[in-house]
Amino acid sequence: TLAQWQGQGHELHSITGTLAGVFVDADAGNYFLNTNSPALNAAEFLSVARYDLEGGPRPVGAAPDMGCYEQSPLALSMLAQSSGQKLLRLTGGTGRTFNLEAGGTLTNWSATASFVRSNRALEYIDSAPAPDRRFFRASALP
Repeated sequence: TLAQWQGQGHELHSITGTLAGVFVDADAGNYFLNTNSPALNAAEFLSVARYDLEGGPRPVGAAPDMGCYEQSPLALSMLAQSSGQKLLRLTGGTGRTFNLEAGGTLTNWSATASFVRSNRALEYIDSAPAPDRRFFRASALP
């Protein structure tokens, strides 16, 4: 068993769990950690691994998550704006499918794009922005 193996001094930081208990949807290639995953806050901090695969920071002075992704909330940021084009980036969240909506006000939204993440941050270029696309919001689905 893992406990016996660890009793011999091996793999002291390893954990066990079902795929469904550890990851959001391993069958679909979504290896973000579930909200109750035993791998959350279970890794040893390494100064050479200060960032996860998406570029998100690992906590300093606290136990980071096991694996290549640090659990973080879904974030939408605008990276650049030139010639009227907007470059948006979605990071974090535990979903695999993301919906991006735009609106001219905070009460009038319309679908802009839908993405399927392949374990990377997503970037979207709004190449033909219209005046009614001043605000953006994103949501994630498992």
